[in-house]
Amino acid sequence: EHFAGAATRIAKVMKLAHDPWEDKETPDFGKFALEAEAAFTELAKKAKAGDAEAVKAMGPTLQKQHCARCHDAYEAVHG
Repeated sequence: EHFAGAATRIAKVMKLAHDPWEDKETPDFGKFALEAEAAFTELAKKAKAGDAEAVKAMGPTLQKQHCARCHDAYEAVHG
């Protein structure tokens, strides 16, 4: 439950990055944030369902496939 709650909170933060506070100067920033929101929402669902194997499988991919690319795109534009 705690893990699912944390993943849900992260998904809500990602929504802010593609909804009210999207960085329009950074190419694909909103798209990346939307995809990250979906991934963390999926992670929360799997955690709530008690699917430890699915949570473990998703864990290593989240940072590389979602977090890093948003941050890297932002840094390429803003430094």
